[in-house]
Amino acid sequence: MTKSPILLAICLIGCVPTSPDAALIDAAKSAVSRDLKDPSSAQFRDVSVIKQYCVFGEVNSKNSFGAFVGFKKFVFDSKRHKAMIDPTTNEPIDIDNLDDGKFQSGLDFTAMALKCADYA
Repeated sequence: MTKSPILLAICLIGCVPTSPDAALIDAAKSAVSRDLKDPSSAQFRDVSVIKQYCVFGEVNSKNSFGAFVGFKKFVFDSKRHKAMIDPTTNEPIDIDNLDDGKFQSGLDFTAMALKCADYA
């Protein structure tokens, strides 16, 4: 009889519905991980959804030597199904100031982040 509550708890945990944001974040993490040298080493932080289409965050992973490289910003554009990792900086993301020119120095990454954040 003591196993019944445990089995019930396991069933209920597995049956929790995911939110649309959680599904989008999972898609972003999967897309970002594909671009890494060691996808299984990916560590994510400060991941958030903006305007239901964009995911911004930071990812850290191991390089070819097995050392972590440090957190890099990433953006995932779900409308274009494209992820991009910022190759130039480890500075923290400032989503509130995307349009002030200080977001990041990599032009391709900045352009993608601004385009993604401007979706209505």
